[in-house]
Amino acid sequence: MLPDLVSLALFVRVAETRSITKAAEASHIALAAASRRMTLLEHQYGVKLLTRTARGAELTPAGRAALHRARQILAQADQLKSDMSEYASGGKGHVRIQASASAISQFLPADLATFATLAPQVVIALEERFSGEIVQALREGATDVGVVMEGTPMDGLEWFDYKVDQLVAVVPRKHPLRSRSVVFSSLLDYDFVALESATAITRLLIDQAAVARKPLRARIQVHSFAALCKMIEAGLGIGVLPEGAAKPFVAAKQLRIVALSDPWAKRHMYVCVRDYELLPAIARKLVDHLRCTKPPAGSSDQGDFAAREVRIDGFRIPANTGFLQAGWNLPRLAPAAIRPYPRCHRGRRIPQLAAWPNDDRRKPCLQKKHRYASVAASSKPRAR
Repeated sequence: MLPDLVSLALFVRVAETRSITKAAEASHIALAAASRRMTLLEHQYGVKLLTRTARGAELTPAGRAALHRARQILAQADQLKSDMSEYASGGKGHVRIQASASAISQFLPADLATFATLAPQVVIALEERFSGEIVQALREGATDVGVVMEGTPMDGLEWFDYKVDQLVAVVPRKHPLRSRSVVFSSLLDYDFVALESATAITRLLIDQAAVARKPLRARIQVHSFAALCKMIEAGLGIGVLPEGAAKPFVAAKQLRIVALSDPWAKRHMYVCVRDYELLPAIARKLVDHLRCTKPPAGSSDQGDFAAREVRIDGFRIPANTGFLQAGWNLPRLAPAAIRPYPRCHRGRRIPQLAAWPNDDRRKPCLQKKHRYASVAASSKPRAR
């Protein structure tokens, strides 16, 4: 008899209550049947898991090791049951995504909202994590998709460009620093309110302070952007935040934004997966959607977004063409379908697509004379 989930759950209850009798009552199983299940469990693994005494049952060293694994198996079984219940209730899928605080506070809400309109029955489980933790979770299979900041080692993963954000200094409204733009080294004479040491922003600031050969005077460290802004407003120091995350707090508090002119203050974000081809279909659609989302007007990553093109049915079309923004053909995009334009083509757009030529490729609805659009001569996509 192989160990089943009922036996494992009973074993966990015995470990928690230190009594087979109490565990049998809690599981609504006869005492003799419960004792028989524990004996068969020990026989299956070939080790003694419990020491039976007059006072109850105690775990052996092997039993303590088995308890940890049994809890993991039961938790995974509960997750499987939850996932399958979504299909039973009419849902079409479940996607796990972990992202950094910078991505969640700036870009992800709008992008996930548009994805939800395209796939309304998909359940998205979003968790906020540090970039290093996200990479580890991807390698262990604990999440499907990750959004991380540049500078995070991504060995063994597949990654794609997502967004670009801009770091700015946040100071109290009456702070003596009056410039609209400064270099970071000039801020190191002031006390800082910093995020936790494991965050990408804090690691970056420490590295740049070392380059400037000055210490980063972190007077206090906090966990969230909101707490950091409250400390700055209270006069405990200045801080550095992504511009998109800082603006809502600046509008509501006595704070000012000072631009950082250092090149490293512009940071790239990446969408990471363990293996794109092995992802569930709905997770691949989410990755494709995040790769093709249009940045907000005036955002700093406008050029990088416009620098991509999509190859579909032999046509090469920039990813910011209107029909892609409307959500057409997103499930059909593959990793090889997107590649950079030459630099001189950045920011260019081709005319909108009036109708998709399904049956007659000799009469495409793109203007052939446009210098940045080309159409394949055959029905097959051009070889790369």
